[in-house]
Amino acid sequence: PSCLRCFSQGFAVGGGEGMVALWEKEDSTGVGIEFKLARTARVARTKAPVMSIAFSGSEESVLFGFRSGDVGSLPYGVLMAESQSGDAPCSLMAGGFHSGAIGSLDIATHRPLLVSVGKKDASIRVWNYTTRQCEICWHGEQFEMPVSAAIHPFGYFLAVSFSAKLRFYYVLAKGLHQHAEFTISGIKTVRFSNGGHMLAAVQGKVVHIFSMRTMTKRCTLQGHVNVIGSVCFDPEDTILWTLGLDGQLCTWDPLSGERKGDTATVRSEYLAAASSQNGQACDRFT
Repeated sequence: PSCLRCFSQGFAVGGGEGMVALWEKEDSTGVGIEFKLARTARVARTKAPVMSIAFSGSEESVLFGFRSGDVGSLPYGVLMAESQSGDAPCSLMAGGFHSGAIGSLDIATHRPLLVSVGKKDASIRVWNYTTRQCEICWHGEQFEMPVSAAIHPFGYFLAVSFSAKLRFYYVLAKGLHQHAEFTISGIKTVRFSNGGHMLAAVQGKVVHIFSMRTMTKRCTLQGHVNVIGSVCFDPEDTILWTLGLDGQLCTWDPLSGERKGDTATVRSEYLAAASSQNGQACDRFT
């Protein structure tokens, strides 16, 4: 057991894998008070342990705090209701949260959605930033660790890189549906073009350009000496900039794969690049 909370009818115990046990007082004529196990249920949709339990003032609702960082609530009557599966999943506040650092973040243009990838919990979450709710939480199979994700400007499509694969998903009302898959290892960064018709996938020192219309690889950009840390398209998608961690900034034609030029700065380590609004310059950030 990881937590214990008393209430008027008895006490509740929280444990591993989202399990909760409720014990209620029995009518007793003896000196002591006896309790009986009234209900055992899994209140978490994942295997996160229950770390804290609280009851509302009227004891009509029960709150749960999980090790994953989520906070959930459940009516007491629903918790005590019998079910064949023994599950009584609670409602997570704001749809849930990441339990650790966020490794990737991207935002759609035409829908109020953004996508995030959690490093620790290995989850992909799609958020609605107008309602401040997590609308979709995706967990892969065992050993499937998402590395980076990008959301299409229209908000209905995701590109997600894993250690050995690159996948594309449809964003549906109740989850993600896989559309296509490429066997490519080591993709650390993915980025859609502003028009959504191309995807840039960074693999170490090279960049793969995919066509979203045909779902095929268009070309491969090679020319960096060091690992590429950031990529960005100009507003018209006629230029792609790639920035190496050593400060080398290369300019490409993403349609033909032609290298237009490059500049190098060795003063410090550069981490990100962003295009100006007119597309005539690219700023580097340390």
